[in-house]
Amino acid sequence: MSTPSTVKDSLVGSTLQEYRVDELFSVGGMNRLYKGVRVADGTEVAIRVLHAYKRADKNALKRFEHAAKAASKLSHPALIPILSSGYTDDGLPFIACEFVRGRNVRDELAETKIIPPAKVRQVMLCAASALQHAHEAGVIHRNLKPGNIIVRDDDPDKADAVVTGFGIARLISSASASAIIALTSTKKVVGSPAYMSPEQFSSKELDARSDVYSFGCVMYEMLTGTPPYLSNSFLGTGAKHSYEYPVPIRDTVKDVPPYLESVVVACMQKEPAARYQSMQDLASDLQSQNCRFGNKVFPANKPAGKTATNTLGTTALKAIFIAIVLAVCGYTAFTFMAQKPQDVPSYLESR
Repeated sequence: MSTPSTVKDSLVGSTLQEYRVDELFSVGGMNRLYKGVRVADGTEVAIRVLHAYKRADKNALKRFEHAAKAASKLSHPALIPILSSGYTDDGLPFIACEFVRGRNVRDELAETKIIPPAKVRQVMLCAASALQHAHEAGVIHRNLKPGNIIVRDDDPDKADAVVTGFGIARLISSASASAIIALTSTKKVVGSPAYMSPEQFSSKELDARSDVYSFGCVMYEMLTGTPPYLSNSFLGTGAKHSYEYPVPIRDTVKDVPPYLESVVVACMQKEPAARYQSMQDLASDLQSQNCRFGNKVFPANKPAGKTATNTLGTTALKAIFIAIVLAVCGYTAFTFMAQKPQDVPSYLESR
């Protein structure tokens, strides 16, 4: 999300249910985030409202509404509680939740470059516990990234960090979730490429182990200051996640405990079956400071002088991967262009 500077907004100064809207806090691709207060007691709240230009997109409306329902299923110290939801006078859905003071991990990294291992463990223990709770409730996050983990500085009696960003979460293992599963069908790639699992790029069916992979990517960046894979294109990033390995953490930072690097490696295995099978197991290893998979390190990528057979095989696999992603992205772009009205605000065009 970006912070608007001179953008005027008609909701500022109005009242939504029992909340007064005080300021436009930030603007994202799907919604606007406002800061406000509950009039009755002055409690600070964050209010998320779907963009007006998304009104004509029935799927966007339903996704927003179902995201509110998914979030309302969750109650955990390291998750921001939903206070209420409803509609503005213009018929746009909104979600009101607790306003958390603190700084997200992305902003911390921008200032400190890397985060000390002890703090990484502390923050990510909170995140793992929150995500385990979500998974037990049948909710997959699908968009875990540094910007969606907030390190609190407002209340020492509460969790050290909270997980946010359930806007594209998906409900699983529930008969009542069939509509949500249809809305987030496997024909659409969703997430943040730098932290997406290989199965997300190929638009396969996802389960909790996809969040485990993203969790490892976030830990890698917290420890090294750099995402595990860098590329100048979506396809390039997807290919790296699917076929390459990042630089071993110990080759970048010298003071990371071996168990912590092993936990990251175990999270980021290409095949879901080779990763931690639950956030509970992951959190247990973080708590005990011992990786159940032993001392692991990322293997070296194959050198340029590999055999012709291996080269042809890898090239063929990458070609298949690119064809799948192009087909999925083409479908997504077509549906987006077909639905997007012409009055999109100019400051959102690049998002």
